[in-house]
Amino acid sequence: MGKVTVIKSLLLSKIVHILTSLPDPSDGMIKLIEDTFWKFLWHGKRDRIKRTKIVQSIADGGLEMVELKSYITGLKVSWLKRLRVSVSDWSLLTKAVIFPSFDSLLLHGSAQLKRDSGRVHNAFWRDVVNAWVRFNEACDPELESIFTECIWFSDFTKYRYSIVRLWDDSGIRFIYDLWNNVTRKWYTQEQLQEKYGIQINFLDYETLIRSLPRKLSNYNQEVSISIPILPNKIQLIEEPYIGKLCKRALLKTIQIRHGKVVDKLRQKWLRDTGNYDILVTKRIFKSTKSPMIRMFCYKLLNRILTTNCFLHIIGVHDLWGVHV
Repeated sequence: MGKVTVIKSLLLSKIVHILTSLPDPSDGMIKLIEDTFWKFLWHGKRDRIKRTKIVQSIADGGLEMVELKSYITGLKVSWLKRLRVSVSDWSLLTKAVIFPSFDSLLLHGSAQLKRDSGRVHNAFWRDVVNAWVRFNEACDPELESIFTECIWFSDFTKYRYSIVRLWDDSGIRFIYDLWNNVTRKWYTQEQLQEKYGIQINFLDYETLIRSLPRKLSNYNQEVSISIPILPNKIQLIEEPYIGKLCKRALLKTIQIRHGKVVDKLRQKWLRDTGNYDILVTKRIFKSTKSPMIRMFCYKLLNRILTTNCFLHIIGVHDLWGVHV
């Protein structure tokens, strides 16, 4: 734990400005930097714990080690917040020259964003758009937040690369615009025509409704969204720590993709001790500042304690002359 702190405070801090203000380094350079960090952590020896586990949060059974790609993505995404809130000359010039449709860009789904990034010729800002793509792919919004997503150029509908301009001009822009809070169902064809003053045939109506996420069709609660609608992606951009939020989302995908670390730990504890508390590691790490005691507790919780309990269950009470 002490070495993780040294890596973050002394090693990573030397390159954070370069990673923030210049285009992303190559994959080879990222690997070289990461290998330097990991060699320092393990005294130049082979890894003792899986990297995908040790980069997780303490509550998830990790040590919050730096995962460089996620860290760089978080730094790049934070530039979008600067562009949105800043009124400085650099911000106005960037939006005028590189992002003439900046607000629309923030609302696009990852599929359309990949097309948008190809139109950005500046290497740095192209990396910023690609970082926003990775965050969109990793982000898993709550069910009610999906109602604030756009219908057009969205990952949540079939209109990933298109827009029906007549409907958009009539006010059908967000998924919530199709929701009837009274009946807690989608507007019928007749209700939609009456509310927005449009002519829509049965086939177009069914295509529109069937393109929406299926899990929303079973939603039977009142949706509490203020008008005018503030899209979920704009809310995320305005978060005070958008970079950290992005990094956590990406680490979550690493956790799921590489063996579901927390679930394995939970199953191990339930199998061997019959009890599991996800906050147990966090409480122990808060109770002491000693790196040696923290590392001992980490090994105790993840290996020693559950292993000894399992050996006791199967009847092994003495192993190599040592009482278990």
